[in-house]
Amino acid sequence: MRYLTLLVLLFALACSRPEPPRITPERATIRSVGPAGMDLVADIGVENSNAIDLQAQSVTATLTLDGRYPMGTVTVTSPLTLPAKKKVTLSVPMTVQWGDMVGLGALALAGRDVPYTLQGDVALGTSSFNIKVPFTLRGTMTREQLTQATLRSFPIPGLFR
Repeated sequence: MRYLTLLVLLFALACSRPEPPRITPERATIRSVGPAGMDLVADIGVENSNAIDLQAQSVTATLTLDGRYPMGTVTVTSPLTLPAKKKVTLSVPMTVQWGDMVGLGALALAGRDVPYTLQGDVALGTSSFNIKVPFTLRGTMTREQLTQATLRSFPIPGLFR
């Protein structure tokens, strides 16, 4: 009877749902700012405390400038294995297309650095378990980057090559 109880307990533990991994936003690095949008790399720490590997299936994020101008949403699908009992850093390259050109122009005319927020989630799971874990990254776009993005967004022949 003891062995049967032990087997039932072990089976129940083996069949339990995995714990959601812990997401730690690390940084967002702006690679370039241009007429179509902003290229950046989001570094997101993911700690998988489970006894099984999990799969990162996609990252979705929305860029907001100055807390009030939504610029666009991007989804990056790059499947990646998160090893059991380990922490890894996902470096996710993204291109966010400008969504609010009027807001972008207004911010460029303000003549100051502009804070941005990259808010989204990482889709994780296994064949039988899926979850979206949210994250938020904050940074600053310099006045120069914002001005260049705005100027390049309005094609003026011969101004930029």
